[in-house]
Amino acid sequence: MDWEFIAFVFAVALVILVPAVLKARARRAGFDLIARALERGQALDGDTILRLAEDKSVADRRRGNLAAGVVLSALAIAALLSGVILNTITSDAQWQDFFVPAVFLGALGGAFLLLAGLDRAGPPAR
Repeated sequence: MDWEFIAFVFAVALVILVPAVLKARARRAGFDLIARALERGQALDGDTILRLAEDKSVADRRRGNLAAGVVLSALAIAALLSGVILNTITSDAQWQDFFVPAVFLGALGGAFLLLAGLDRAGPPAR
């Protein structure tokens, strides 16, 4: 069994899932704060409620996808280059040790770059 690959996939999943879970918890805490304030009879400003309930704008999502795509693609290139360098230094280096993570990172980077390209800023929803 290839434990290195499993650890790599697990690490990438953690990098993606942990921020998503933390964002969901922060959003839920904002909704709980609104609910508690309304239960106590406090008047809340409409802009405050909109700011807490508002989702990320399309431009922010596009910028985030573009940044993630560039970083993942750079990591894929770095994995391939490190394989080339190691193969020039020693002849018994295994290509698949560098090629598999590079392909995986390159595919993820390409997917994020595609999402950034498809995420066009349209008219405001309001």
